[in-house]
Amino acid sequence: MLAILLFVLAGEPLLGDLSPERAMQIARETLARELNVSSRGVRVRDVKRAEWPDASLGCPEKGVQYAQVVTAGYRMRLEVGEKSYPMHVAGERAIRCDAPPRGRTDLGTEDALAITRALRMAREDLARRLKIDVGGVRARSVRRTSGRGSPGCADAASVGPAGPEKAGWVLDLEAKGRSYRYHADGQRVIPCGEPAG
Repeated sequence: MLAILLFVLAGEPLLGDLSPERAMQIARETLARELNVSSRGVRVRDVKRAEWPDASLGCPEKGVQYAQVVTAGYRMRLEVGEKSYPMHVAGERAIRCDAPPRGRTDLGTEDALAITRALRMAREDLARRLKIDVGGVRARSVRRTSGRGSPGCADAASVGPAGPEKAGWVLDLEAKGRSYRYHADGQRVIPCGEPAG
């Protein structure tokens, strides 16, 4: 399965909305969580404004497709003990960029439009179910599914007994501090489980 990172297309800020202080906080918390250490032990060594040509934040992974949108953020170097870690931050997302780029696959225009539409529909549906503003729902990831009996939900019955007829996407969203999953088949979005308001 191909994963597609599309947080940029789902309402995250593209340019200028992220302060250096907030970027450092996000990077320190992310690295501390990954290393299972206290964020107080994470030191920021340098911070530089950056722009990347896509949502990979300059750290593309092989087999992953990224939205082709100029993404502004920060590059920084953090230290824990004697070890140094490169971090890239945009929106509310920080990634550790230890490895050199391993390849990139561009997202086709037709897929990008279909995914953007599916994300909008899923965000609107979740906001309605939770009785919150759609701005409070963020997309975290999108990945392609094969479609044949694999709706991307734990319970295949949630999209009917035969599953979807064609390939689609699994959409991971976040709202009110919780994660939610939807399946999109090109025509509709279906929640995987019932979101509780």
